[in-house]
Amino acid sequence: MQKCRGARGGQGHDAVMTTPTHASLAIFRMDPAHENEQIAGLNAVIVPGVRRAPGFVSGCWTLDREANRSTVLISFDSLESAAAFAEDVRSNADNQAMVGIELLSITVVEVVATAGA
Repeated sequence: MQKCRGARGGQGHDAVMTTPTHASLAIFRMDPAHENEQIAGLNAVIVPGVRRAPGFVSGCWTLDREANRSTVLISFDSLESAAAFAEDVRSNADNQAMVGIELLSITVVEVVATAGA
């Protein structure tokens, strides 16, 4: 599962994309027995919800099936937005556990460069 979604969201090159300054970088342990449910929830709930987060710029969700881990990078237009988002992810452990997801770590990092189409 590799989903990289930006603020443009498929709306063409005319859409304005905000410059990211900070990002949340999270690593999750994924129970492969729940993969279908996890992917369905990602596309139906998580991605649309993250897009609505204050200061959202772009997001990338990855899955390493061999290690049963997902690395997620969500960029924001401010340190405050990235930190608030990280706290929301930490506080969502009960919902994550219901679908076989365990947050291993989440940090807020500075974005020093980006590349895109």
